[in-house]
Amino acid sequence: MSQPIDRQVLADQIKLREKELAKIERQFKRLDEKLTALESELPVLDEQFPTESIRHRKPR
Repeated sequence: MSQPIDRQVLADQIKLREKELAKIERQFKRLDEKLTALESELPVLDEQFPTESIRHRKPR
């Protein structure tokens, strides 16, 4: 027979999951900010280092 789930145990598990979720959300926000900063640098980098057209190799 399965035992009934203790409310306190369940509440503790929920609190732990909420803490883990908050940590992941902070990491995501930090990475999103870094990505946004990098994306804002892209036009500047394109102007500083223009890419050369790719030359295709001649078939042998």
